[in-house]
Amino acid sequence: MRIPFRFRLLIFSVVLLLLVQGVNYITVASSTKKRVLETATNELVVAESVFDRFIQYRANLAATTASVSLEDFSLKKVLASSHSETKASVVDNLHYRIGTDWAMFMDIGGVVEVVSSDPPLTVGDEFPFPDMIENAEIADEGSTSGVGAINGSLHFMVLIAIDSPGTLGYFVAGYELGQAFLSDTVSQLTIGVQASLLQFPRKGIADAENLPESENLGVTVSQLDDTAVVDLWRQLDGIAASPDAVMALNLANEPMALAVLPLVPADTKQPVNIIFNYSLEKALEKSRPLFLSLIQCGLRRWRSVVRRFPQARAAYRA
Repeated sequence: MRIPFRFRLLIFSVVLLLLVQGVNYITVASSTKKRVLETATNELVVAESVFDRFIQYRANLAATTASVSLEDFSLKKVLASSHSETKASVVDNLHYRIGTDWAMFMDIGGVVEVVSSDPPLTVGDEFPFPDMIENAEIADEGSTSGVGAINGSLHFMVLIAIDSPGTLGYFVAGYELGQAFLSDTVSQLTIGVQASLLQFPRKGIADAENLPESENLGVTVSQLDDTAVVDLWRQLDGIAASPDAVMALNLANEPMALAVLPLVPADTKQPVNIIFNYSLEKALEKSRPLFLSLIQCGLRRWRSVVRRFPQARAAYRA
């Protein structure tokens, strides 16, 4: 049976329309994904920059305020004395003046003598980061800062060596890097960016198949769910020392763009990183109205083509 020319023309027009719409859809989808990834990259780079300035500002403010106060000879005299109550008053005053979460004073052996506002260490404990003490001793300004884990929680600490003229002790002030800190940090960033703090264990992740196990994981503070955190550990283990600027990973089967920012560690053998992530899937959801409009446009074109050939079906049946 010979197919009428009008019907063949209709079929050709429909196929051509489908090809054009398919090419348009693929082009727009590819362009949208590329744009979303570029946007995510820019947002994460900005997040890194904002956080770096934020942490440096806190470190400089705490070190400068405490150093200036500790230059007072009367305060040094009190700290060199054996009056624990008077020492506690001085440490409390410095702690509230600086605005940190906690503070403490240690003797030259690194043993805690006085504490303020429930720090992670108690009187008589030994400071677990001898590298910070050594760095403060050799630094021109007599202070240093770093991030480390104490009793299962991460803290950002500023340590100042108190000279008179020889070292008479060390003042340490710190911020707890918990969920409240992450929420405060992320609130200053673009909507959609999440953050995680990871301290990798000394031996790395020994057995990824058995995760999560306390002996394999370091310290984690994250806004991600547990499954995503485990995926993050698996994929970042081994590249923490030299992370890429921005990378794309799947966390709990969700595509993410991530930026890894190494922080200055209190213990050089236990690196600490802050990871910013941006959900590519959620970003692509914002582009769905564009794809819907393309489909609607294609349907309108289809109807237009069909209406131009009202007799095609009848001709074919004839």
